[in-house]
Amino acid sequence: VRHMKYSIPSPMSVLDALVLFFPESSRRTLQQWIKNGRILVENEVIIKATHRLETGQHLSIGKKEVPLPSF
Repeated sequence: VRHMKYSIPSPMSVLDALVLFFPESSRRTLQQWIKNGRILVENEVIIKATHRLETGQHLSIGKKEVPLPSF
């Protein structure tokens, strides 16, 4: 699975990086991405919005999980 990678330009939190790269998305939506385990930094899942990123690290977004229909 290929993920789009985003290079962190300066030290910041995961949430601040997402706001930078996805300005059209609400902070609430971006926080849901984090909470749902979709955010990877250097291929490790990050679930804290306040996780600190350093310059040059790479952030990627995992695929949205599609819930299975319940019968």
